[in-house]
Amino acid sequence: MQRSVTEVMMKNMFGIPFAGANICGYYETDPNVNTAQLCARWHQLGALQPFSRQHTGCASPRKDPGMFANIMVPGLNGVSYTDIMRDAILTKYSLQRYFYSELFKISVLNAGVGTIYKPLFFSFPNDQMAYTANPSENVMIGPSLKLSIKTTPVNNTVIDTNMYYFPKGSWCDILHPMDVCVVSDGTNMQRLKAGVQDFQLHLKDGEILVYQNASEIASNATRFPKGLRSEYM
Repeated sequence: MQRSVTEVMMKNMFGIPFAGANICGYYETDPNVNTAQLCARWHQLGALQPFSRQHTGCASPRKDPGMFANIMVPGLNGVSYTDIMRDAILTKYSLQRYFYSELFKISVLNAGVGTIYKPLFFSFPNDQMAYTANPSENVMIGPSLKLSIKTTPVNNTVIDTNMYYFPKGSWCDILHPMDVCVVSDGTNMQRLKAGVQDFQLHLKDGEILVYQNASEIASNATRFPKGLRSEYM
């Protein structure tokens, strides 16, 4: 899962921005790995890659979200791993117009030149810490969004927080708008929640994007509720 981040970044560099990994992995999972936790985290990660799909080999056991409906997340009363995967998929649909817009700009306006899924230093080349921040856990999606997500192995232990880097500026979490924005001076790491249910999407100051409520898609797919999310400082 961790390696898939830089692999998708490299495909963007090679001129293939519409790329993504096989969510949950193509081959059979190591029996010593918590498959439910791995797939939950991988759905969160994969949902925020340009191309998202859950895909496994014929010889591998099924790992689709429905397989984990009866497996509850420890410490989260009544929440299954399927619930976490569902929320991740809904996040992708909520940001679908943003992804489409950025891919359109690359393919049409920029004649195929550009990246959407990239390391921090692509957007902040003069920030020295952007080069040392873990690229698999600090991802820029287009010019506006930063994804902070735990991807390093946890060896089946409980991880509640993780350290992430934010370039200088104000960053507000669009998924948790009531949370305090991260105001970074560009010199320190920031500690954020990193439980199996946690990932953060921060909007850069001065940016605006189209956000739609994917949870309402079933009511009328042609009249998707839309809104604008912005951050001005």
